[in-house]
Amino acid sequence: MPRLREPIRKVVRSNGSVRYQVRVDFNPDADGRRVQRYRTFATRREAREWLATVVDERAKGTLVAPSRLTVGEVLDEWLDGKRDLRPSTRRTYVDALKPVHRKLGSRPVQRLTKADLDQLVSQMTDGGGRHGRGRGARTVTITLNVLQQALNDAAQQGLVVRNVASLVRRPRQAHLEMTTWTLAEIRRFEQAVADERLRVAWLLTILGLRRGEVLGLRWKDVSPERSELRIRQTRVPVSGQGVVISEPKTTRGRRVLPLDPYLVEALREFRALREREAAVLGQELDPADVIVVDELGSPIPPDKYSKMFRALTETAHLRRIRLHDVRHTALTLMALNGVPLAVVAAWAGHADPAFTLRVYAHSQDDAIRDASSLLTRMVSESL
Repeated sequence: MPRLREPIRKVVRSNGSVRYQVRVDFNPDADGRRVQRYRTFATRREAREWLATVVDERAKGTLVAPSRLTVGEVLDEWLDGKRDLRPSTRRTYVDALKPVHRKLGSRPVQRLTKADLDQLVSQMTDGGGRHGRGRGARTVTITLNVLQQALNDAAQQGLVVRNVASLVRRPRQAHLEMTTWTLAEIRRFEQAVADERLRVAWLLTILGLRRGEVLGLRWKDVSPERSELRIRQTRVPVSGQGVVISEPKTTRGRRVLPLDPYLVEALREFRALREREAAVLGQELDPADVIVVDELGSPIPPDKYSKMFRALTETAHLRRIRLHDVRHTALTLMALNGVPLAVVAAWAGHADPAFTLRVYAHSQDDAIRDASSLLTRMVSESL
């Protein structure tokens, strides 16, 4: 804890005027150096009043050494210390903090207030987006949450008394209703891709794998002999960096999944096709090659894969849903057909089954009708 030594000293200036100087000793800094700060007052009374405030802050544990660090410097140092971030996560953090840098980057971090952040939220909401349009509630919330993480670190280092970002109310987010296909629609999609060159990729997609997982799958990650595949890497687009290859976010994301004989055969057929295509180009397949590539062996870009999906759904006259909603569909169908929630979560690569239930396991109209009919029969038979 900071301690005071000979707190008030009378100082007589060369012109004969008298001042009262207060010296405060703080705990050593991160490098072990002694930290002292001085304040000078015209009267002893003013010096004592300020000293009383310092003593009170010390007792409450809120006494921090004055610092000239700006908000921008604190954010940059915090990001530099996050060495284990995935490239996509780092880019998300950098983008989220850009509005903070622009509006408040030069502000001393110890002078940052809740009112500053409330004004930032208003600015982002009213016109902080592209072409003067306001940013959405989700974007604003991400900015505040990332800023709160950085200020938490600053508070733990004793740079700020409190984390003012934690005091700011997040804007209300509109509930996004996730859309899923029915089992009949999934079957129609499967029929629509039966003659597609990338049929095996679409089969993996309708089994609930993420886009990045499908596109990151390598030949060495599949084992037809053991009827299994291993999720070990993903290919995802990162703003400013193109497509980045990285490991899954969590340990549960790195998983081994069993393969149905139907899918094993599809993989073997595509392997044979790729070998023929490579031979024409005078190439050989490498176990480290990703599976989902074009005829020249170039990996399919994630955005192109999504566009291909939209084109296929239009050709098949299916309800338009997002590519990621196919994953929702797969996990929902598992849950609605009696697969234990823990098993659904393991298949999906989720660490928390409750998350799977909350976010991915949606009711469908047919399931609701079946539940209604069952309940009606149960009630009527008891009368």
